[in-house]
Amino acid sequence: MYEQKIKAALDAADAVRSEDAKPLRILLVDADARFRESLASKLRDKGHSVTCFTNCYDAWTRARSAIFDLTLIDIELPAMTGLELARRIKNRQKQAMIVATSPNATSKSVLANSLCQANGIAHLLGKSEGPLNLFSNLCEIISPPSAVAGPDVPAVTEAMAATSSN
Repeated sequence: MYEQKIKAALDAADAVRSEDAKPLRILLVDADARFRESLASKLRDKGHSVTCFTNCYDAWTRARSAIFDLTLIDIELPAMTGLELARRIKNRQKQAMIVATSPNATSKSVLANSLCQANGIAHLLGKSEGPLNLFSNLCEIISPPSAVAGPDVPAVTEAMAATSSN
C-alpha cells in the first residue's frame, strides 16, 4: 500500500515534468529505512541520482566533497540534527535547495516552518500528512522546469522562499 501511494504520487508528477528536465543529484538523510529506501527507489526510477545516509554526520562528510541539487533531510534526527546539517550545507553552498521532512511537524506548522527557514530550509514536508501528500508535494517542488533546469538555482530558491512565506 505504502509503495503504491508513493508510485501514484511520483507518476502524477510526470504529467507536469518538463521533457528536457535534467536529473537531480539528491542527498537524502533519514533514519527510517523504509521511508528512505522507498523514496530513494522512486526518485531513482524517475532518473535522479540519490545518495542516502542514515545520519547527519556521514551526510555532512559527503556534502563537504560534493554538490547536490537537492537535499532532503529529516529534521528530527538525533545527535547532529537536520537543522544543523542544513545550516552547514547553506554556509558552504548558498544556493543549496534544502527540503526538510518531519514525522511530527506538518507543512502548516508555523513554528517548525520558522525554524526551517531560519536554518536555510525552503520547504517542510510532514510525514504525518501521509506518504501520498508528502510525495506529491515533493514532486511539485522538484518538477517545475526552472527547478530542474540547473543553472538558475538562486532564482528558484528565491521563488520557493517567497511562496512558502505566503
